[in-house]
Amino acid sequence: MTLENAKRELLLLLSSWKRGEIDSPWHVQDQAESIEQQLVDCKQLGPQRQADGLADQVKGVLDQLSNAQAQYVLPEDIDVMRELLEAPELDVKDILTRYSYYWDTVDYSSREAEAREYWFGKKT
Repeated sequence: MTLENAKRELLLLLSSWKRGEIDSPWHVQDQAESIEQQLVDCKQLGPQRQADGLADQVKGVLDQLSNAQAQYVLPEDIDVMRELLEAPELDVKDILTRYSYYWDTVDYSSREAEAREYWFGKKT
């Protein structure tokens, strides 16, 4: 799998999720894990890969989605992930800074109950 294909697949996955076409949030995480593994297998991601705009975009989204339940990722976060993936290459550095800031400032304790209910069907 190429980074371009991964970006395209992630955008399709996020669009389907946003439109409510995904039966289970676990499907999102499973798909992200699969994409990530294919990229590692093809040496498109990993320590041997030089960072570039496209790799940073794809890796930024995969870092969240491949462990989405533990990161408390919710449908309300889709737009910020799409913004990163859709950013023109010249703007990736600025968008990546905003993307990191977004995740750094999420109040995880206040979204914990909603995330647990969304991912596990449990109210806390």
